[in-house]
Amino acid sequence: MRYPFFFVALSILLFTSCKEPVISGIDLDAQIHLIVKDTLGLNLLDPSTPNHYNPDDIRLYYLVDGQKVEQYYPNLSSPRHFAVMRNESIDEYFIRIFLHDGTLNQEVTTTYIQWRKGDEDTIRS
Repeated sequence: MRYPFFFVALSILLFTSCKEPVISGIDLDAQIHLIVKDTLGLNLLDPSTPNHYNPDDIRLYYLVDGQKVEQYYPNLSSPRHFAVMRNESIDEYFIRIFLHDGTLNQEVTTTYIQWRKGDEDTIRS
């Protein structure tokens, strides 16, 4: 007796659900992984390397409407849109950078990495 009622209730729910698909946007997630070495081949993200890049000093900026905007969102797992990690299989430190995704009509986006004051690189994607 319960099964026919359940089947009817489920059928009504399925037929009265959304009639048209709702497209709320596109989620773009662009990231790159970089290994950063000096001229001697030493990994500058490895804390044991002299004069290494300290993750606390690294800043990420996106070019938005012609202005460099620093990325910092304390509620995210990577608040500054990057993470320094260690690849166990090759025993190397690398940085994962979440690139500026721009807007759908934007062909090229610009991300700036400030390793420390006066030391900056630009990524266009």
